[in-house]
Amino acid sequence: MPSAPESRRLATVTVPAPDLRPEVFLSHAKGDARGFWARGSRWVAHQGIAAELRPDGDSSSDRFGLVAERASQIALNPVLPQGTTRAPRTRFYGGFSFRSDHVPEGIWASFPS
Repeated sequence: MPSAPESRRLATVTVPAPDLRPEVFLSHAKGDARGFWARGSRWVAHQGIAAELRPDGDSSSDRFGLVAERASQIALNPVLPQGTTRAPRTRFYGGFSFRSDHVPEGIWASFPS
């Protein structure tokens, strides 16, 4: 079982790559999780999963608030390269069902409860 979200820290490194096109970078992820975020001419791309956050199965809890809190805890105090004073903005991608009794099947098979 993964460690508690409160005990995890995110290590983040960004590398300027002015001659690299994002679609070329992402094409190397073949079948793996990947993501892309852009604003203007600046972009960030990633391959892989740094953390997987899931709501508890208890339908009486605030599932969305719980996942948001876990994400905040992971992003709170990142491990940074020496000499870095500010972490890049952390992005979380994904989703889960609105209903805790959701059965993942058909086109929704990839979305947990």
